[in-house]
Amino acid sequence: TGAGRVALTTEGDVLTHVTWWSEADPDAGTVREPLRSRLVLLSADAGVLLAASAEEDGGGVARLAVDDARGAYLYTPWDGRLAFTSWMAASVDAGSGMDGGGAMRVGLASGPGFGPTALADGGVASLLLEPLGPGVPGGAPSLALASGRLLAGARAFVDTDGGVPVALDWDGGARTLSPLAEPVLLTPGGSVGHAFALVCDRTDGTACPVDELRTVLRSFSFDDGHVLYEVDVLPTPVLPGTFHEAALLERGALGVLADAQLPNGEQQAWLEWFASGQKVDMCPLPGRVQVAGAVFSGEVMHVVLRRDGVWLLESYAVGQRTEARGWPQRHAGPSGARRAVP
Repeated sequence: TGAGRVALTTEGDVLTHVTWWSEADPDAGTVREPLRSRLVLLSADAGVLLAASAEEDGGGVARLAVDDARGAYLYTPWDGRLAFTSWMAASVDAGSGMDGGGAMRVGLASGPGFGPTALADGGVASLLLEPLGPGVPGGAPSLALASGRLLAGARAFVDTDGGVPVALDWDGGARTLSPLAEPVLLTPGGSVGHAFALVCDRTDGTACPVDELRTVLRSFSFDDGHVLYEVDVLPTPVLPGTFHEAALLERGALGVLADAQLPNGEQQAWLEWFASGQKVDMCPLPGRVQVAGAVFSGEVMHVVLRRDGVWLLESYAVGQRTEARGWPQRHAGPSGARRAVP
């Protein structure tokens, strides 16, 4: 399993997509078996297995998105599949290979929110994965959800009821655009998707040196995937830099943490605010720092960084609250509280 492949239900149960294989044993004359994978639900109490999908061929980096009211969505980039599972359709899986004790299904004992907490007979429920349309082939490992709309693989919008995917316009003209897998963000109403990309202005086909790469934010319309806005997110147009993290803020803004590499080789980190395709404000973090990671939570941005040879955890006021609606609410609180719909 791994980041982006684990989600919490409102009851605190753990939904995760797991991949495994058996190692080769030359002494026994066996070879390494192909990857296998499945979706499993573990209880908040002691990790008891509540439900599982059937074993499937293939595996790797997948992404989950949870709708509190309906179920869960799974995107598997290696085959482009986008699938849905509803807890209400769960049943005891007699042929899943899990040890359910052979008990017959009596029903799900569900709590007041999303997800089964147990089977009435103590058995293992079956998670049935139903494909949503033709899928999104060639996508990156990312999945966002809001108001019945999905943004899969940083490549296409898909309605949760299925239908034809709406491709994002990644045409860079003479430039080369390389979309980043994450963060990919959907506004609470699902009408606008935000994604990031590395940009190289070279047109001669040669590799782009790191110091010539820029990072841009592109905002797309759900209606037809066209570009609404594009804006460079690095702190200064004349210095190279690195994009670190972004989050949706309330009232339609985005918060971004990025740094600029100074001529002496040091880094200066900046917290930036964007709205409607424009950089509306920016504020430097104190000193010269090396950023290891960041998370936006509530009205605060927490940053792990190194300053003067010492690793520190620092927190900065953002001035606006992070958007708590939509999935992934990448920066949920320690309780794991997340909301999939407004």
